[in-house]
Amino acid sequence: MGAARDAFVVQFPEFTNTQVALVEEMLAAALLEIDASVWGAKATQGQRYLAAHKLALSPFGNNAKMVPTRKIGDGPHGETTFGTHYDTLARQVASGFRVA
Repeated sequence: MGAARDAFVVQFPEFTNTQVALVEEMLAAALLEIDASVWGAKATQGQRYLAAHKLALSPFGNNAKMVPTRKIGDGPHGETTFGTHYDTLARQVASGFRVA
């Protein structure tokens, strides 16, 4: 999963110095929560934001854009800016088909 980790730290450079094994484990854990048939083209972004959220909540992520409290309207991952982005993506992919 080296290439996935490399792409992840390009998007989230705050995790560049995080242990490689930890980043890869969080990417793998996040992938278990992403159904590619539902997420479609946004699956990789969902995986990355969810992994970043999980890393930010870990003891190694104390300085990784933590948000101390949730705001009204935040999704279930509102403790971090990464989780907020993940929740936005999840709403987009789960909102069904639209006609413009």
